[in-house]
Amino acid sequence: MRSGRGLWLAAVGAAIGLTTALSLVQVSTAQPPPTGTDVSTCDNPVLNKGTTGWGSLRGSAATREAVGHRSARFAYAQRGNAVANPSFHLPQQQVRAGERWTFAYDASATSAGRARVEVDWYSTPEGDNSGYLRQDVAPWTSFAANAGWTRVAGEFTAPAGAVRANVLTEHEHTAAGATLRATACDYRVGASSPTTTSTTTTTSTTTTTTAPGDQAEAAVRHGWGAPLPISDEFGYTGPVDPAKWSTPSGSVGGTAGCWEGHAGNGRRCAKNSVVGGGVLTITGEANGDTGWLRQKLDRRHGRWEVRSRSRNTGASGGLYHPLHLIWPTSEQWPEDGEYDWVEYTDPDAGCLSAFLHYPHPDGVPVQQEYRERCPVDMRQWHNFAFEWTPAALVGYVDGVEWFRVSGGGGPHGRRDVQAMPSGHLNLQLDNFTGDGGLRPAVFEVDWVRVYA
Repeated sequence: MRSGRGLWLAAVGAAIGLTTALSLVQVSTAQPPPTGTDVSTCDNPVLNKGTTGWGSLRGSAATREAVGHRSARFAYAQRGNAVANPSFHLPQQQVRAGERWTFAYDASATSAGRARVEVDWYSTPEGDNSGYLRQDVAPWTSFAANAGWTRVAGEFTAPAGAVRANVLTEHEHTAAGATLRATACDYRVGASSPTTTSTTTTTSTTTTTTAPGDQAEAAVRHGWGAPLPISDEFGYTGPVDPAKWSTPSGSVGGTAGCWEGHAGNGRRCAKNSVVGGGVLTITGEANGDTGWLRQKLDRRHGRWEVRSRSRNTGASGGLYHPLHLIWPTSEQWPEDGEYDWVEYTDPDAGCLSAFLHYPHPDGVPVQQEYRERCPVDMRQWHNFAFEWTPAALVGYVDGVEWFRVSGGGGPHGRRDVQAMPSGHLNLQLDNFTGDGGLRPAVFEVDWVRVYA
């Protein structure tokens, strides 16, 4: 079935304008109870800020509604569909040939019926239908009327040449008039299809299978090669490796190895970054003392991947801000930009965010791109990666791309966002509060890997 494919592009164009125009529609019909699935990987899975990536293909226009759900406050909705078989699209996903994907979402409806996931595969990352390869469909999933949330899912293998999946869904009801809702989309990539090598001799044939690497690492999934020597697995105990990291070197407050903190708040101290048990731990104390590290590699363009997590260890007080960032070598901000590719305002945060600052003249309003992905439990281990090329800035979480920005130069004398002359990786647990009254926290890093 290919009926959804031609409608997809028109729907996407309409959805771009629709996102800003939609107002929150209060639910007036029966709603399912707050059950459902915990989610993490689909772009815009719980529609917190709009319907970006979601849109109607057949049936009523898209709207966004408040719902009761285990992990989502909002859902995509098509109300009172005039057709018995409505259809919509979910966010697109970049893929690689041979990858095994699960595409899923939670559905509910006011009329009993069934639904299934369909995927259109493309050989082009975006654009028209010229790169269309084929469509695959999953089995139907049945659900009752007003019966809570039902998981609709399908497993697919990306065909040869595929780089993009357009994820669609078909709903079928016994009669027109059903209102359907969907949220909590979750895309999970598994191992690629195994690579099999056969060697034939005069006496036997031997078949070996090459096990895939960890697809939750961007470097493995996208083939970045071996890490550079500046990388750090933290397989030692004590202070950080001085050949790889710089730490504060002042004596603010009478303590060796302490500088003033962010914007003069508290102190950044070498004593607050310690390695043990295979993990770097940056500790933020109640008195405002916290850790800061600068990697000893300045470069223009590159790839970094960091496995980290954080958590509050105190019950009250001002919150620390964990960051992975690329800071300009020149120390000139905002003239040479800043790439906060992981930054969040609570060590126990449930969302991931990024602030990507344009290089622009001082004295004009701060110019930046902001991206957010929800939910992501920052208390759990995740792999965060950043790719900086002449073409774009790209962020990944657990191997999956979650932002891509480029260009934007011109207004107020700013340059393209990716035009920082040179920079280096910093790991920071920032104090935005003052010299005391903070909630103690830790920022843990399992490894830092840098790629050419």
